[in-house]
Amino acid sequence: MKRVWLFFLLVSSACSLETQSDFVVVAHRGAFECQIPTRYQNWTETLVNDLAILADRFAGVADSRWPATSVKSPLKVVIAANPRQAAQAAAEWGLSGDSSVPRTHPNERLALIPLPRDDALLADLENPPWSFRQSFLHEAAHLLSLDRPGLRKAPPWFQEGFAETWIDLSGSAPADYEAWPRLAGVSLWTVKDAGPFLRGLREQAAEIRLDGWRLLAAAALKKNLGSTPWKEVEEWTLANLKQEYLASGVELGPPALYGRDLAFGVDSKGSPWIVLASLPHRTVVVELPLFLGEDPFGLEIVVGRTGAANAGLDIAGSPGSRIVFDRLGGLSVSQQGTSPSAPVGRLVGTQPLGRPKKIYLAKSSEGDLVVRHEGLEQKVSSPNLAGPPVLGKFWVRDGSLKVVFPSSYSTPKGFFP
Repeated sequence: MKRVWLFFLLVSSACSLETQSDFVVVAHRGAFECQIPTRYQNWTETLVNDLAILADRFAGVADSRWPATSVKSPLKVVIAANPRQAAQAAAEWGLSGDSSVPRTHPNERLALIPLPRDDALLADLENPPWSFRQSFLHEAAHLLSLDRPGLRKAPPWFQEGFAETWIDLSGSAPADYEAWPRLAGVSLWTVKDAGPFLRGLREQAAEIRLDGWRLLAAAALKKNLGSTPWKEVEEWTLANLKQEYLASGVELGPPALYGRDLAFGVDSKGSPWIVLASLPHRTVVVELPLFLGEDPFGLEIVVGRTGAANAGLDIAGSPGSRIVFDRLGGLSVSQQGTSPSAPVGRLVGTQPLGRPKKIYLAKSSEGDLVVRHEGLEQKVSSPNLAGPPVLGKFWVRDGSLKVVFPSSYSTPKGFFP
């Protein structure tokens, strides 16, 4: 039975917004107050349920170590429809720091979490993007820490790592380090420093640091049941962590996701799909295996309507191939490292943007890549395609992209509805 939540519609007090999401839904659950743009209100039940589960499990882990003080005011989680809306809200409320990335503001007891863009491809999703939901839970865990003085005394790396243990609501280390998109344990693949692991994380990207801090925090909680568990692992090395988490001889590979955000699932027809949405002027890339043969492999492509929306698919080979999609439905095919051909198949007249386009990929008997689109055929000569499968890199810069695969597509381990 679905829970019935108490919702209020109100105009955001933050500012006058230039998006389609000027209103917010406010949902109250326990200590939390969650504000969500109305365009994304279909996510409300999922996110509020996540907050309820998080609060219960967080208390189960933290109560015995870091008792909570009395709660004086709600913990506010505010989702902005895009970075511009987040910047406007931050300016109005006097919040410091970069508002384009999720951030908790302890003095205000508030977490401001922007979507990368306000786009129909995101608004049409039944649930929040996979990576956005992780950011949401991370910041909510920081909020739950505010009323626990003992936890607030922990070094910053432990506070970040402990918050990161909650991105899957487990409060522990990842369950599967080989599951796509292979972000769990990425620090074990990246860090090469033989000294303390904390030192090796210093110059790494934020996602890698968070993963490493999570692994250290989870190990500390397991090894030490007291109120200062972080002291247990401060001098741990990469070898210590591999011994703790990986079976003998197991070596992790590179991640399959670069940038944020990613959503994925399976539709009612059994067809797997992905949605990529990037921050303005940023790129997000995800890697998936493609099974190309002489029989056509069909993909449905939708390029979002926001931003510059430069998107495409790179296919590994020697040399590789690049297929570029544009918002007008055009498509160009070229060898990587060469100038792309002029796009073909663009929309004409008043045809709407964001319309799904079908493309078919195949490998000729000579090993060439063949791309069919709108009754046209383009070919990349002698790319020496590897496989099957071949490695496909779907990407979008300053925009959003949806790709629907055939129902027969064999998804990688970890890809689930």
